[in-house]
Amino acid sequence: MNTGFDATQFMIVGFSYVSLDINLLESIRPIVQHQVWIDDSSEDGLQEADWCAGGKNRQEAIVVPSVYSEFVNHVDDITKHIFGNNVYRDKTVMWMGGEELDWHEHISDKEVEDYHWLIYLGDDEWREDAGGLLLLQNAQDPDNVFTVYPTYGTAVLLNNTNANYLHKVTKYTPTSKRIVLQVSYYTA
Repeated sequence: MNTGFDATQFMIVGFSYVSLDINLLESIRPIVQHQVWIDDSSEDGLQEADWCAGGKNRQEAIVVPSVYSEFVNHVDDITKHIFGNNVYRDKTVMWMGGEELDWHEHISDKEVEDYHWLIYLGDDEWREDAGGLLLLQNAQDPDNVFTVYPTYGTAVLLNNTNANYLHKVTKYTPTSKRIVLQVSYYTA
């Protein structure tokens, strides 16, 4: 399996772009575009899909609608290919919109999983005025910032076990559609 995974970048910087199966992406695209969104009454502008469940941290069953199962299983396979069989999916969440977040890390947050994917399923092209960008950096090299545009098909695997890995999300204005599928894993 060729994932395009960059282990050096992942361990030093805290993230890596990974290529996903384009056929599986295309199979869920019409469903994602017509997803029923609910207003979670948050102040940050996020709207969660009407399916959202947690695993280990929430003591709930992991529920993924059958229309997404093949795609999420593909993400599981890639994750196990990278880390081995001692990783387990904890939660799967989809949301539309975005919350502005300042620079932060997750290593001190015991509720956050070891690794998580951000898979963008919104617009093909991104308008600069939309914001909602994911910025990534290593605290040891703060002048070197990576920018991720949340365009359709972009898949980023984040390492929440690296204390030097920082990220932030810029303010989002809905001039482009920002849809994010987050699949999170913990190691046993």
